[in-house]
Amino acid sequence: MEEQWNFALKRGVEHTVARLDQKFVLDAVCEADNNLSSR
Repeated sequence: MEEQWNFALKRGVEHTVARLDQKFVLDAVCEADNNLSSR
């Protein structure tokens, strides 16, 4: 049971990190896009 918990927790953390990375990248892309558009 313990191993299952650790696995689920690890998966959850990885998933959250992946989501944050994705959001960060999208925000950066939008920011760059805005900078290019405003010139």
